[in-house]
Amino acid sequence: MKPWIKILIGLVLGVIAGLVVGHKIDFIERVGQAFIDLLKMLVGLIVFSSLVVGMCHISDPKKLGRIGITTILFYAGTTVLAICFGLLLVFIMRPGVGLGLALPATHLTAGQSIGLVDFLFGIVPSNPFAAFSEGNILQIIVFSIFFAFAITLAGERGKVVLGFLESVSEVMYSLTHTIMKLAPYGVFALIATAVGSV
Repeated sequence: MKPWIKILIGLVLGVIAGLVVGHKIDFIERVGQAFIDLLKMLVGLIVFSSLVVGMCHISDPKKLGRIGITTILFYAGTTVLAICFGLLLVFIMRPGVGLGLALPATHLTAGQSIGLVDFLFGIVPSNPFAAFSEGNILQIIVFSIFFAFAITLAGERGKVVLGFLESVSEVMYSLTHTIMKLAPYGVFALIATAVGSV
């Protein structure tokens, strides 16, 4: 059976389970959260290893720099578009309107806006391990670009590190393939939780 069919079956069964069991679905909710955590576990190392390996196979340093900058701009641009799209949906659908919900006046404080300069300096990781731990993709991308440059400049010694990262990349893709076999069960748990909590 094709993977997408299994996922579709998991989705349908999740809807049924959510309707039948209702909100008393704590164990299934934990299964869904565990699946999300497994996916989050993959992201940082996949981005780092695949980006470094891909950039190190580009021999022209100028082209390497252009690709690095383009990667950062592309990810930042898609992030901004996603935020704008979300704000547009909130503006159109106006969730919560008519429910009579009100917050105490003491909670209604304006948040500080993040300027372009703060954003640009914010994507430079002070601690790459913290960036991986927090799942900060932009910081991981920036670290990956500098790491790829360093490997290229290191010459023969850098090739040893590159070979290791190529193996890491292959292992991560294999791990992704294995975890995606659990996708039908993860989708089932997530949909059952979502439907059961309505």
